Order: sequence, then C-alpha cells, then structure tokens
Amino acid sequence: RIVLFGGRDDSFNSYPNDVWEWDGQAWSQHIVPGPVGRDGHAMAYDANRGRVVLFGGRSNIGTLGDTWEWDGVQWVPRFASVNPVGRWGASMAFDASRGTVIMNGGQALGVVRDDTWSWNGANWSLIEASTSGQFGHQPRYGASMGYHSRWGGCLSFGGSTTSSSYTMLEVLQGNRWVSYGTVSLFGAIGGSAGSMVFDEARQQLVYAGLSTIQNRFATWTIDGSPPSTAAFGLGCGPQPASLQTVTAALPVIGRTAELSMQGAALDFGFLAIGTSKYWMGGFPLPIALDGLGMPGCGILQSLDIYSSYPSSSGSAGVANFSLPIPPNVFFLGVELQLQAWAPDPAANTAGIVLTNGLTWTIGDY
Repeated sequence: RIVLFGGRDDSFNSYPNDVWEWDGQAWSQHIVPGPVGRDGHAMAYDANRGRVVLFGGRSNIGTLGDTWEWDGVQWVPRFASVNPVGRWGASMAFDASRGTVIMNGGQALGVVRDDTWSWNGANWSLIEASTSGQFGHQPRYGASMGYHSRWGGCLSFGGSTTSSSYTMLEVLQGNRWVSYGTVSLFGAIGGSAGSMVFDEARQQLVYAGLSTIQNRFATWTIDGSPPSTAAFGLGCGPQPASLQTVTAALPVIGRTAELSMQGAALDFGFLAIGTSKYWMGGFPLPIALDGLGMPGCGILQSLDIYSSYPSSSGSAGVANFSLPIPPNVFFLGVELQLQAWAPDPAANTAGIVLTNGLTWTIGDY
C-alpha cells in the first residue's frame, strides 16, 4: 500500500496529521495517535523491516527532528543516541544494497544542508558530513531520491537552495555522492518540485517534475544501456588465434565478464586491455610485428590499462579470462579494447601468437 501522512492546509494555515493508505482501489483513513502534523518531512519504506520511516519536517511549532515508524497499524516513536539536526525538505529512500534508509540534505535552522545519514531501525549513522560541495554534491532541499537496483545505490536529482535549482544526477557511492554526468534529462528544471522512483517492473528510473518546455509538468525515464561486443582485426598463427566474449557473461557493471581465447598451443594466455584501437603512444594502430618474427601478427589496441592480464583457466588450446566489472555506475558506457596473446613455440620464430581485437561497451543489464 501507499501511505500518506501530513502536509499543509494553506486555507487554514494548519498542518494535518491524518494517515491515509491507498490499496490500489480506494483510500482508507487510520485515526490513530502519532506525530504532530507537519509538511516537508522525509518518508521512505524500509523493505527489510516492513516499516515506513518518517523524519523531521516543519509545523506551526517550528522545525522538527523526530523519528517515527508506521507499521500499518500504529505510529511508534524511535529514539536514538545520535540524531540528525532537525530539518525539512530532506530527501529519503531505502537503499537495498545497504539494507538501510538513506536521508540527505534539507533545511535546518535557516541553513541548507548536504549531510547524508543512514537509519537501520535503531540508530542514525552519519555517512557523509557536509562538504560544501567538495565532491560536487551541493547543499540542497527538496531533491528527489530513489534507489536503482541495477546500479546498486541511491540516486539524487534536482533540489534547490535559496537562490538556485539543480539538475545534476548523482549517485551515492560508498561514503560520498559523485556526479553521473552522462545522463541528461532534457528540459528538466530540477529544483524542489519533482519526485523520482525506480520502476522495478520496467527496470527504469522515473522522474516527474517541471519542464522548460512551455513550463509544464512532465515525466522522464532513464533506461540504462545494454552491453555490446564487436570484433575487429585478425589473429595470427596456424589456426589463426581468436578471441571471443562468452555470451552468458557479457560486460555488465557489478558482474564478471568472461572471454575465451582459442588457437594457441598451450592452455594459458594473456590479455591486453586498452582504451583505443587507433593510437598507442602516438603511433597509429595496428602495428605490424612481422619484423619481430611474428608474420601476419599485429598489435591492434593500446596497452594503457593492462598488457599481460593472465588467464583464469584453460584446457588444451584454450585460455579463459574472467574480468570483474566494478559495481560502479560510472563504468556504464565505457569502451574497452581487448586483444589476447599466448606462447606458441611452433607458430613462428618469436613463439607468440595474437588474436583478433574486441571492442567492449560496458552496460548495466
């Protein structure tokens, strides 16, 4: 069910404290004692504990800093030894990767904040103190926050200060927020008049807010990107040697991608990983190796990441490689150039064979 609490009645300059639930067909009201009426409070559903968590807000008695939980029947006040400063306009979401509720920003005592907190059901813990935008996450209130299951973290978009609005999409990685600059919500004004959630069924991040297009309310979705792999160039050796991606283990953030090299005499090999298939150290690619005793062989990509990444397993004439892709959204869309090589004493004078090249584009599903 969807739970609604509080808000502001401008007609009477009052703050209701009624609780409503929507079951998909009808609204039902719960008349129970609980928090004082307010608006600007932060709320999120803790899926691990089956509780709606509420913090802070503002009312006719001022800015609030209390913590409550709704279990579907009653409100339970929660008290911790350490608490965030009372605030309104904070953003909140449940982070499934941490198993806790995350809260960020808001206004407290006339100051716009950017500190980030985690609630585990018993205590508040400070994840990141105010940094004055040291890592690009500016103090703000009214930002939209949602958890992206494929990216494995909470995302924040928009929000406002007393003088400006933000349209930056940022991800909570470890103990700090970092900007994900490759996503652009064209026409999104940002600010504090928006809301964001991850649609599990469609695997999309959905944001609704004001648009610069005729100043209307609009909705955006962020789908992410599938991985891709493409071969280029030719291998050398008697067979010749070849490199291919294992279809069931494509390059996806947070997973281990796998490749297979075939055509070498032995059961092991090495992988070269780079960022370009056009240049290496100022020299155009490919670089022919005929003069080094490897006729028909060539270096097809740069060696600026790895020149000799070892194989993880092998069998007669086959070498397998496993590459863990970090669970970091900032690898999404990154291109890698790959080529394998292996000792083969009978292949040529140098006793080395090289494969074709592969271009990987890292995806997120």
